[in-house]
Amino acid sequence: MISYIIDANLILRYLLNDIPAQADITEAYFRQAKKGTISLTIPTVVVNEVLYVLVKVYKLTRTQLTDKLIAILDMDYLDIEERSIVKETLKFYTKPSISFVDAYLLAKSQITDKELLTFDRRIKRLKIPS
Repeated sequence: MISYIIDANLILRYLLNDIPAQADITEAYFRQAKKGTISLTIPTVVVNEVLYVLVKVYKLTRTQLTDKLIAILDMDYLDIEERSIVKETLKFYTKPSISFVDAYLLAKSQITDKELLTFDRRIKRLKIPS
């Protein structure tokens, strides 16, 4: 079986369908992964890049962004690094005053049961919503 690491561009084309030919190619890779003929890995850093581009370039709201990313995270045939941490990160990220990185650190801290060392009192007060 061939294994691939997916770049942010493939995910963006799939989510936005702004370049239909590339969106179709990405969808074809997803179908192959669903059949089990290939393996697709999405690194956490790629999720971060997708989020950044969708917010800064395409001006999506945090809610729109979260909905789009959850659709990808729910594809169980994709190997998404730290899937559970990223899902919890998105729960924090819906708050307007927190960055994705801070939300990620909070989620990782709470899921791994490790204390987050920070001087930011606002971040220390946040908890993962249930």
